[in-house]
Amino acid sequence: AGQWNITGRVAATGSTITTTAGPTTTTTTTTKAPTTTTTPAPTTNPNSLCSSPSYITVSGTVISTNPTGTQYNNYMGCMWSIVAPTGYSPVLTFSSFRSESGYDFITVYNGTYITAPQIAAFSGTTIPAAVSATGNSMFVTFLSDSSTTNTGVVAVVSFVVNPAATPAPTLAPTTVATTTAPNSLCSGGLISVNKTALYTNPTGSYNNYMSCTWSIAAPDGLIPTIVFTAFSTELDYDYFFVLDGPTQYAPKLLIASGSTKPSSVTASSNTLTAVFSSDRSTTSSGVKATVYFYPAPTTPAVTTTTTAVTTTTSSTTTMTTTTTTTTTTTTTSTTTTTTT
Repeated sequence: AGQWNITGRVAATGSTITTTAGPTTTTTTTTKAPTTTTTPAPTTNPNSLCSSPSYITVSGTVISTNPTGTQYNNYMGCMWSIVAPTGYSPVLTFSSFRSESGYDFITVYNGTYITAPQIAAFSGTTIPAAVSATGNSMFVTFLSDSSTTNTGVVAVVSFVVNPAATPAPTLAPTTVATTTAPNSLCSGGLISVNKTALYTNPTGSYNNYMSCTWSIAAPDGLIPTIVFTAFSTELDYDYFFVLDGPTQYAPKLLIASGSTKPSSVTASSNTLTAVFSSDRSTTSSGVKATVYFYPAPTTPAVTTTTTAVTTTTSSTTTMTTTTTTTTTTTTTSTTTTTTT
């Protein structure tokens, strides 16, 4: 499990209006002074309450937002990657569900990571119906915002025979062998110190089925920037995300995979969230970056000037006199008579 980010909020308050009146011109000037409120960074890793393991291959495993039974933390971002044996599908059955309605969500995806289609998203105090994947993998996240917690979520993972599987399996699975925890290579966690290293593996390739998150929180008045030093993942399958908000629905600043090193990414407030997710095959050297904290830019005052213009229109009327001359022509006819 890992963590997601927190965010500051900006509100504009205060207004000064100056009006100068003249015979033909009126000028109005309005100045808005912005007020910025930032959210304090957590002092401990908010995801310490996420249940383990984050990579689940055993039917009957319990996932929880707080195994101790008390309330979950603010700023939490738990992730669980669930993989059943071939011919089986994972089912998530909830036994307890209490979260801040409309803000703290558990989301279920139909695949191995968060780019898979979303099956459902839940918040509030109603226990949801069981959720099933169509294949043999499921990805689950729980994300909380900056305020108001509850007792959270408890659910059981079970593996059931997939009726679409050919041939159908005959024995219920018990476990799938794995050599190491896939997220053991991540530097994931809370980053609140300037010039902190961020990586998917400090020495070699990352693992399959990895799901790492980093919650990056700068002190008030500073904003975090991720500067990449190396980038190599399986193109179109293993992704690195950067988000600029408190939930998975926040604006995505970066979605990257492949071998092209991305440009630096800067938050709009004092926090960022980074996520790395890999699928079941083909790894690479992964992502290496450094997180820097820089002074937040100063927002200049906004000045609006409106000028009224008086226009005079002149109208000229021209009279035209037309003279008609009639000429009478008289024609005289002369007849000459000749006598012979």
